Amino acid sequence: MIKTLRQVFKLVVDFEYVRTNPTRNIDYLSSESPEGFHAWTMDEVEALGKKHKVGTKARLALAAMLYYAELGVAASAQNPFSTMPG
Repeated sequence: MIKTLRQVFKLVVDFEYVRTNPTRNIDYLSSESPEGFHAWTMDEVEALGKKHKVGTKARLALAAMLYYAELGVAASAQNPFSTMPG
């Protein structure tokens, strides 16, 4: 997130909306996983579904995660700007 904020503040400094970039001196947080987030396998999703029955908060969270992830994929596929050149 700090990378994104640095880029945003670089832009607003360039456009002279602010004088200095307050994100310039912020250190990056160290990560225990330099590869990023672990992607769940279908076996892990199924195991969680078996452990937490329908009606539990954990199962609701799993359903919401899967549902909204699918919506994001569908939305990006429908986005006319995602196929524009350049």
